[in-house]
Amino acid sequence: MEAADLYLSRDISNKHLIEIKNTEDKGRCLVAKTDIGAGEIIFKELSLVCSPSPSSPPTCLTCSSPVTGSYPCPNCGWPMCNKKCALNPVHANQECALYRKCQEQLDISTWDFTEVQPLYAIIPVLRILCLPPNLRKLHSAMQNDLADWRNDSDFCERFQSAVDYLASKLNVGLTTEEIWRIFAGSVTNDFSHSHSQGRELGCVFPLAALMNHSCWPNIFRSSMETDKGAVMTVSASRKIQKGEEIFNSYIDILQPTILRSILLKQTKQFQCRCVRCEDDLDLGLIMLRCVRCEDDLDLGLNGNAVICPFCVKGTCLPSSTVQCSTVQTWACTSCSKTIPIKKMEEMIIWIDEKLKKVLSSSPQTKISKLEKFITEYSKKLGGQNMVIIRAKYNLIGMYGRLPGFTQQEMTEAAWRRKIVLCEEILQVLKVLEPGLTTCIVPSICFYSCSRARSNYVYSPFNLLLFRF
Repeated sequence: MEAADLYLSRDISNKHLIEIKNTEDKGRCLVAKTDIGAGEIIFKELSLVCSPSPSSPPTCLTCSSPVTGSYPCPNCGWPMCNKKCALNPVHANQECALYRKCQEQLDISTWDFTEVQPLYAIIPVLRILCLPPNLRKLHSAMQNDLADWRNDSDFCERFQSAVDYLASKLNVGLTTEEIWRIFAGSVTNDFSHSHSQGRELGCVFPLAALMNHSCWPNIFRSSMETDKGAVMTVSASRKIQKGEEIFNSYIDILQPTILRSILLKQTKQFQCRCVRCEDDLDLGLIMLRCVRCEDDLDLGLNGNAVICPFCVKGTCLPSSTVQCSTVQTWACTSCSKTIPIKKMEEMIIWIDEKLKKVLSSSPQTKISKLEKFITEYSKKLGGQNMVIIRAKYNLIGMYGRLPGFTQQEMTEAAWRRKIVLCEEILQVLKVLEPGLTTCIVPSICFYSCSRARSNYVYSPFNLLLFRF
């Protein structure tokens, strides 16, 4: 079977809406074979391999429940929930079978079960080795970017102990180079899936991995657990024309270009050149529409802009966001004064770190701290900079949930605040994900305003929270 056919055979929807094309600049990609409507399922794919996230504390290799080490598998030594999970084929026919073949037992006597254990990184490697030959071939054909990852000291440090263990303890028939290639492929391609037990799984979806990245994706995806493994459903977020490429987003889209660029370089080893990154105005987010009066609001701001520190009237923008290496300054749209790009980058990164610190604070104080953050840094970044938008996005999910602001404790002012936040975020999402939000904006805003007037406990704004 041809490599392209192997990939396309992963689609279990039988819709046949896509094809694989090779391009000079981006390599393989998925392209629409026909027009696809907004909301239409493009394809469904069963995971090739699923395994616990190496960044989570120890979990059962069958059901992903937390483990304490009280029941090591008698055949391989890995910590399991109980005998039933140890005998389940998910574990017994994969890594456990390889341990039995090598006559090895894992020693967990020194493990701290509240801490991350790096050795969990070997599980996807062992499960890949248990695949039938045609699926091993498919996995080996996936992009891995090992040459780039070798230059990343964090990557090498993260997986070195797992590579050493596989090479010295288990005779799995792989060279050190082949082991590194699998780890590089995992970092490059794997998707995360939230298990019903609350833990994260790393899943391999070869067909979905062919979708290239865009900060303005035209799909949305979901995954669910089945008795055969995780199944990913990929649907169109807006209308996709025949011949148009299918784009996924590898990162959180509610970030300014500077932060998206840094994150993609760190996690995926490339510089994004999508239509949004090439637009200094962040896809025209400078123009938003008022939900109530339907008039355009020229806010003078956008997802990238920073308020000019000199005149405090205009906004500073880079002359060409995508070519960061050649842009030396940001210029104010009002007074024309310039600021070195390095200074702007440092400020945005510093403010983003402040946001991360606020989001990690205690539930009792998180809302008040986040509101203070938004008030303070909107004076520097403006209310529509993506750092502020992301803070507001997080705040929506907190109102009605956190201590002091549960649904029973929410005041009318708190409900009104949540309404305003939702309206703002929906307007941004109408640009970034137009097919997903346009149809629900009127009904959500209508019910939200009604909720604020009546002070009814169960706000229809929870509809919006399902997206968050």
